[in-house]
Amino acid sequence: MGKLEEALPLYKRALAIKEKALGPNHTSVAETLVNLGILMSVMGKLEEALPLCNRALAIEEKALGPDHTSVADTLVNLGNLMRDMGKLEEALPLYNRALAIEEKALGPDHTSVAISLSNLGVLMRDMGKLDEAGAKLNRALMIQENALGLNHSYVAEALCEIGVLMREMGKLEAALPLYERALAIQEEALGSEHPETATTLDNLGVLFCDMGKEVDALSMCQRALAIRESILGHKHFDVATTIYNIGNITHHMGKLEEALLLYKRALAIQEEALGSGHPKTAETLVNLAILNAENGQVDQANELGSRALDTLEKVLGPKHYKVHRAKKRISQT
Repeated sequence: MGKLEEALPLYKRALAIKEKALGPNHTSVAETLVNLGILMSVMGKLEEALPLCNRALAIEEKALGPDHTSVADTLVNLGNLMRDMGKLEEALPLYNRALAIEEKALGPDHTSVAISLSNLGVLMRDMGKLDEAGAKLNRALMIQENALGLNHSYVAEALCEIGVLMREMGKLEAALPLYERALAIQEEALGSEHPETATTLDNLGVLFCDMGKEVDALSMCQRALAIRESILGHKHFDVATTIYNIGNITHHMGKLEEALLLYKRALAIQEEALGSGHPKTAETLVNLAILNAENGQVDQANELGSRALDTLEKVLGPKHYKVHRAKKRISQT
């Protein structure tokens, strides 16, 4: 987190200089606002990032017109923020508008189009529209491979997202080679300590846990956690995700007390960074409910389970596959 904290005052100083020299509505000011917003987002400060990106969008639309590629870039960043905040329906029109601008301005086979397709695919996956997600993600991968070659980090990212989709669809054996190929590319192109490498390690850990390979799963997620804590600090929502995953692995291994502490630690970070109404917070509550039921604490389990389901139904809708899955898991305890 140190380097991110060091960058923050530099961006703020650059913004102040540009606003004074160029005026508050210059496109260069908008560019710095976007960069500052991205930095805030990476640091987990989503609420602080949002007004920066909204202001940048307003400047760019007025100065450049609504169909400029810079406007599309900012729409993508806003969509990413909405998705990270769990506001899936609000992210969708932002991504769709960005894609339309990019396809018209850059052509259907540009790498920026692929990035927007990938973002839409991930969003569709989060919304439970798995077939639509697959079409978007596979098209994104094809564009990236054709434009950048087979060993580019963007290709690895696309492979990883398809791997997550395969896992969500229960196709574990299909997910494994996608993750393994992504990891090999990332370690070569980005290094073994990069945040994207950590994401793939984390995904591999989750997959190995689903496959019953808890020892391998734990090794992957512990590597991911070390990288994420080193870069992002101890209170970032991505760190919480990995802590949750390690909790889930230890839960599967029958280490209930250890799992309980990990779930509680993940929940505290998520409630602080994402809020109590976020789907990831709710998923941690589901596992805490199940663990409490296994420990004989039925009333507490029921209360946590109800909170979790209320949140998931509110954010994702009652027909979402994650809601059905959570109900089934809670009912089986």
